[in-house]
Amino acid sequence: MLEKTQYLLYIYDLMKRKLLSSSTDPNCPEASLVEGLCEWRDVIAHLEDESTGYILPNKFLIEIAKQMPVTTGKLRHLLK
Repeated sequence: MLEKTQYLLYIYDLMKRKLLSSSTDPNCPEASLVEGLCEWRDVIAHLEDESTGYILPNKFLIEIAKQMPVTTGKLRHLLK
């Protein structure tokens, strides 16, 4: 059963990315950041053979896009 369901999160992320890319406004840096983070997360998840949620859960991805931390310290604080 796991073999059939393990791709659902991946498909969800692909659909979300496609939706974001179709509505990405060049004046909306948050949407571009979400798209970039989703791409990065997909690559790392594939390389590490982990789920995308393990690499970067959606709630953190959204918070990063909302707050757009500019230092590693602020990013670390956000991820705690």
